Amino acid sequence: MYKYAQMFNGKVHWIMEDEMTLDELYTNKFCKDHITFVDITNISSIPEVGWSFDGITFTPPAIAVPTVEELLAVIRSKRNVLLAECDWTQIADVPLAIEQKLAWSVYRQSLRDFPETCDPTNPVWPIKPQTA
Repeated sequence: MYKYAQMFNGKVHWIMEDEMTLDELYTNKFCKDHITFVDITNISSIPEVGWSFDGITFTPPAIAVPTVEELLAVIRSKRNVLLAECDWTQIADVPLAIEQKLAWSVYRQSLRDFPETCDPTNPVWPIKPQTA
């Protein structure tokens, strides 16, 4: 059994197995002018769909590193959920002691300031006050 990587624009588009040799594939199943296969039968690290091929070496795609703006967008989204979850603590007739209400107010301000004050690559979130 042979293993082949079908190539498209320098990237692995499809992996297939067949009993035919590469020459037999091109003679019996596929047109060599339209489809390019690379024999990967004896390659120790089998490439996957999306890997690049420079004619000699298969290379996995680079891992996309999110930008600071993307990280901050995720942080703001989570922050907004956390703020919404504790909106109730600021209602005038909420049954909280003055100290508890103040602790929640400080927590909420910390959340509002958080995107501008945190390390976006390693955010350490403010701790939610205890409600007894």
